[in-house]
Amino acid sequence: MTLADERAEFRAAHPEKTFTQGSSLWRYLTGGSAGPPIVMLTGALGIADFGFQVYQALEPTCRFVAPDYPDTDQPDAIVGGLVAILDRERIDRAVVHGGSFGGLIAQRFAERAPARVAGLVLSHTGPVAAAGAPGWLLGLLGLLPERWVVDRLTSRLRGLTRGVDPAWLPLLDEALAGMGWQRMMTRLRLAAGLARASGFGPRWAGPTLIIDSDDDPAVRPAARAALRAEYPGAAHHRYSGTGHVAAMLDPKGYAELIGTFAAGLAA
Repeated sequence: MTLADERAEFRAAHPEKTFTQGSSLWRYLTGGSAGPPIVMLTGALGIADFGFQVYQALEPTCRFVAPDYPDTDQPDAIVGGLVAILDRERIDRAVVHGGSFGGLIAQRFAERAPARVAGLVLSHTGPVAAAGAPGWLLGLLGLLPERWVVDRLTSRLRGLTRGVDPAWLPLLDEALAGMGWQRMMTRLRLAAGLARASGFGPRWAGPTLIIDSDDDPAVRPAARAALRAEYPGAAHHRYSGTGHVAAMLDPKGYAELIGTFAAGLAA
């Protein structure tokens, strides 16, 4: 069975759920046992089922909720949508996992809605306050030819997948091609809004696990150190040689890290 077949089989067994919150259409997947609930926030592509191998490994012991990201650049809309998902699934508190871009959302969600967070997993990400393009750069990108911007951002995102199973590459290329200029700019504006943090509460001080890699091209050593400094009591796991894609290279081991952390909080 090919990777694409495995993904399709997973999707068939986990029908997509949808709802509208404000002007945003939300799509998300659920699955797993009656174990501790975990919200899985993915990277900038915003495609939940790209983590299906991790979810499969979590299912025997945990319950997962994994949303796609709607096309909004408003942090409040993202936070409100995630709260709505927890309400719809009757989840009072969950471990919130944020990988890469999702780590920025996870940090702000934990600040805005701490009563809904049992623990925080920040994976291959940096401090949210340092993220996001400055306003002048966003303005400049809006003036440049759309095709040029898309090509440069696509190349940047494609470069982060170094080392993945070649079977992932056509799926990644299809997803990147489907983003387009508008969605890419929406993600950049969202990151900038998350970084500004207007109206958010104090930094999360509860249970935290930080996962990183010693050769991550997206999160340099200074950013990794800064994140750990912001969460001084966090548990820490460092991969070696997995770049930005540890979850794709080691889905079972990655799921075990998250599941063990969640189970420890539920004990």
